[in-house]
Amino acid sequence: MEEDEWGPQEGWFDDHLQVEIGAMTEEEARGFRAIIETASLIGHFDETVMEMLEEETLPFFNGGRSATDTARILQNRIQIFLNERR
Repeated sequence: MEEDEWGPQEGWFDDHLQVEIGAMTEEEARGFRAIIETASLIGHFDETVMEMLEEETLPFFNGGRSATDTARILQNRIQIFLNERR
């Protein structure tokens, strides 16, 4: 556990990935509050979509793919999956 001016900072670890979690800036905190305040409940969880998210975000978190490319790939894969379910 590291420590900075905000106190101890914990990280999340698994076999291949480490994500450091630090203190939010005031701007990030305002944005997070806005997300929470405007969130609505989605009544469906789909395991296949979750698997797609896990598969496609790993290259991003490992530094092998940009956020833009990751978002584009996810949007395409999930849209195709949802269209096939109709």
